[in-house]
Amino acid sequence: MSASSPAPYQDPAQGDLILRTSDGIQYHVLQRRLADVSPVFSNIFLRLSPLSEGEELEEPVVDVSEPSCAWIKVLPLVYNAKEPDLSLEDIGNVIGITKTYRMEGVQSRMRTHLLGRNFVDTDPHTVYLLACAGGFEDIARIAARAWTLYVPNKLPETSAYDAVSGRTIYRLLEYRRRCAQAAVAAIKVSSFTLNDQTKWLADVIPRHCGSKSCLQISFGGRKMPQDSL
Repeated sequence: MSASSPAPYQDPAQGDLILRTSDGIQYHVLQRRLADVSPVFSNIFLRLSPLSEGEELEEPVVDVSEPSCAWIKVLPLVYNAKEPDLSLEDIGNVIGITKTYRMEGVQSRMRTHLLGRNFVDTDPHTVYLLACAGGFEDIARIAARAWTLYVPNKLPETSAYDAVSGRTIYRLLEYRRRCAQAAVAAIKVSSFTLNDQTKWLADVIPRHCGSKSCLQISFGGRKMPQDSL
């Protein structure tokens, strides 16, 4: 496909279904493609009314509640096209759609994107929320640890809150609180340089933050409880 050619889902000649987004954008998709990755769409297509005798063949229309800015990131993944460039907001949108329509294979591909572009370093809090929403426990542990050790003690504003429950946020805050308690209890000397203190925290918190009610990063063989996400 040349740079000027439309994607298959943007070409009316290549689709047998119109996927119409909440902002009125129409994508001409193949029912087989969507049915292969989504049992929800597969069931929807089974309920589409068959053509009556003499009725002209027209593409059926399925309206979805998400905007085109979200679907334009999902459809390349459905079509196994080139991986789209995804921001954290895009990843959140993709996870939301894939959970709604049970696109488990597409959802799992967000693991790689969450770990890319230094997202954990630049915005570990949002990465934690999206990893919890996507069911990526290992990434949630990494992000929670990064946020606890290196980020100011406040919750930033992010649309990713919409993707998780209040319990998920509580677990992160409870983890930080218990890590702080463990760090204070473990202090045996009175002065450190800033660099020494950072290294010390990274070592002492894993060894002393052992409460089972805490959202535990996998330190020393410990595992996060399944109900923490």
